[in-house]
Amino acid sequence: MIQGRRVAVLIAVAVLIAGVAAEEFARRMIQERYRLALENQEQLAGQLTAVLDDHAALERELGEERARAETLGVALKEKREELDVTVARLEAETRAVQELEHRLAAMERQMGELQGELVLALQQGGAAPQAASSVELERIIVSGASELGLRGRVVSVHPEWSFIVTDLGWDTVRIGDTVTIMRNDEVLGHAKIERVQKQFSAATLLPDWPIEQVKINDVVDVL
Repeated sequence: MIQGRRVAVLIAVAVLIAGVAAEEFARRMIQERYRLALENQEQLAGQLTAVLDDHAALERELGEERARAETLGVALKEKREELDVTVARLEAETRAVQELEHRLAAMERQMGELQGELVLALQQGGAAPQAASSVELERIIVSGASELGLRGRVVSVHPEWSFIVTDLGWDTVRIGDTVTIMRNDEVLGHAKIERVQKQFSAATLLPDWPIEQVKINDVVDVL
């Protein structure tokens, strides 16, 4: 009888110990899972923080790129406006150049015609052009740097090309000589001899001397 009770007690104790052991094992398993869950949570939290940081960095870069794009857009617009202005100026200058070329060509044709008439008149050995047919060469002694001076007169004035024709021929002046144009002892200008024929010569007024005040029959002194 006593032996049976001992066996029952032992069995009960064994069952109790087994239950306690099972509960301890289960508790430890739960703790391990909890620990692993916490570690996973921390890892996920770190990954989330990294993702958020990357997102913030990308947002900043996107904002900077947008700002740069806006700046480039403004600069591009300004450059296009400058290009349009430059193109317009170039077109205007091109038209002005073309107009000047036409005017220059017309002036060259007129100059050629005038020079042809002058050469023809000089080759014929006649008097000066019609406008100055009554002008005669007179030689006088003048005071100045040279001991013997020669004096002539203006026989033709051409304001459009700023040159004059004088009745001083190649026995009086040479190409490159400088002459003074005077009227009543008043200096009207200085001119440089450009062409010389037997009885006449053509001279271009030097800068700063307006040709508008020079008239036919004004006196021409050789310097």
